[in-house]
Amino acid sequence: MSIDATRGSLLITLLLITSPLLAGDLNPPGAPAPTPGPEPRIAINDANTPGTADSVHVITDQGSYYLEDDITIGSAAKNGIVIEASNVTLDLNGFRVDGRELIPLPWVGRDLEISLDGILASGEVENITIRNGTVRDWGHDGIDLWGATGVRLVDLTVMNGGIDGITAGEACVVSQCVAEGNDGTGIRVGGRGVITGCVSQGNEGEGFVVGSSNITACTATENGGSGINAAWGSLVADCILVDNGGDGIFLSSEGNQALRNTCYANGYPDSDGAGIEAQGHNRIEGNHVRFNDQGIRVSGGSGCLIVRNSATENVVNYDITGSHGVGPIVSGTAPITTTSPWANFEF
Repeated sequence: MSIDATRGSLLITLLLITSPLLAGDLNPPGAPAPTPGPEPRIAINDANTPGTADSVHVITDQGSYYLEDDITIGSAAKNGIVIEASNVTLDLNGFRVDGRELIPLPWVGRDLEISLDGILASGEVENITIRNGTVRDWGHDGIDLWGATGVRLVDLTVMNGGIDGITAGEACVVSQCVAEGNDGTGIRVGGRGVITGCVSQGNEGEGFVVGSSNITACTATENGGSGINAAWGSLVADCILVDNGGDGIFLSSEGNQALRNTCYANGYPDSDGAGIEAQGHNRIEGNHVRFNDQGIRVSGGSGCLIVRNSATENVVNYDITGSHGVGPIVSGTAPITTTSPWANFEF
């Protein structure tokens, strides 16, 4: 073998031996962690959101805001947080906006001024989101966004308000919220809204009041008035209404639908309520009503469709007058012999 060939063979062997060393670590470490930056949201505090004579904090610019701690009113006759700008997100961050219960002083001949709203939208603002916290013990509404549109309220508990728990304007979404122990209505929304997965309990007024809205998978219990008052083309579906002082569901105008709801012990025994009460031109289908003062009551008018419901152990199961489309009412617990797919049942 020539000298050149020998040198070539040695060079190839050397490269094969050293190539793994030259390649480096075959499992390099991951990319370095990013250096933490400043919180991109704006904290609610005296520097960023200073208050006024009638408010603890005021939001005047669009942006994303959050609580760093509980907010407690320092004196009477104030709102908690006032939102004066559109395009605002407010994360309560698990904290409370607390209005305290202020005690009257009858022995000095006057009462203390009560607190105002817990969270208030001022003016015709839009696109407001509030989430994740508790608002309680305010003298007026817990959350008052009645003048705002495009509101989203998520994962909130609103308790012990002097008037309503939650009010929101048109085109709102209220999801996974609880309204409890308020002196007025638990949750009240304007037209074209969506309310889903909410609970309204133990309020002095009605549980929910909605207009032209979709309310689904909600529960209303032990409210002084009706569990749900729905008007003007609303859909009430898959809800639970128990032990409300008025009706379980009151369809208070035309064009509504009540589908697949359960209404138990409403208006009974001390009130003249019904599991479901309606006026003309509503659809009532697939509901179950039990232990109510009246099961399903439609008083006069015309144009309702009442099919596929079941009623049991109400003082009166079906109390329907006027000119309506009513599926045959099949009574008793014997084997069902009707062939009508639209039958209503009582047993």
